[in-house]
Amino acid sequence: MSRSRLLYQIWRNRKDMDSNLIKSRLQALSRMIPLIYKGEYKPKSNINIIIGVVATLYAVSPLDFIPEVVAGPFGLLDDFFILGYGLKRINAEIENFLAWEDQQKKIILQH
Repeated sequence: MSRSRLLYQIWRNRKDMDSNLIKSRLQALSRMIPLIYKGEYKPKSNINIIIGVVATLYAVSPLDFIPEVVAGPFGLLDDFFILGYGLKRINAEIENFLAWEDQQKKIILQH
């Protein structure tokens, strides 16, 4: 199965995924990135963000450790493994960010 065919299948089955969770995580990520850039939020682990970005770039790049052309569907396994690991790491930082946001809201409410 080609990468484009696989992405099409994921897109077709997207309604089966927890869309509210995915949406809330993407929204948190879109708030987190500018705050990191401005220096208002310091990630607990820069490596989580770096691994997440590198894993995403690897999964969408045409370069592969195990090319699909050579290994067929097994060539997608490395993509899924690396992307899954990257998403796990970036999600850990999003969790840290959400806790930080809650703390900031409590500080504002106290004043």
